[in-house]
Amino acid sequence: MKRDLFPDRRNNMPSFFDDFFSFPYFDDFFDYMKGTVKGARLDVKETQNEYVVDVDVPGYDKDNINISIEDDYLVISGKQEDYVDDNSGEYIRKERRSGSFTRTVPIPENVQLDSISAKYNNGVLCITLPKEKPTTPKGKKIDID
Repeated sequence: MKRDLFPDRRNNMPSFFDDFFSFPYFDDFFDYMKGTVKGARLDVKETQNEYVVDVDVPGYDKDNINISIEDDYLVISGKQEDYVDDNSGEYIRKERRSGSFTRTVPIPENVQLDSISAKYNNGVLCITLPKEKPTTPKGKKIDID
């Protein structure tokens, strides 16, 4: 089955509904409809040679971020705990920060799985998914008379 980064509802209606109740889409769908996203926000872009996924994970240590491939999906997760033990009892206000996130992105069929790489810099995780064959953009400019 051909898998795209994001299903095209207009052209692949059966495929979309087949995948809708599957692992990643069902949980994220309602958040998408409300305009909210649980966890880390991400951008996905495509070039001729690769797909690039940029994930905002400020405050996370790179050792607490996991990237894996599960059933044709790129799974990005992280856990953050920032507790300070101070038994002085002099706090007027103390806000503790902790949390976790999980994001999933379908992996297209034309990705070289063995060549996926990731870099983490200043709170942004950049994951590069190289294509097996470079692609040229589809489309044609139409002149207006």
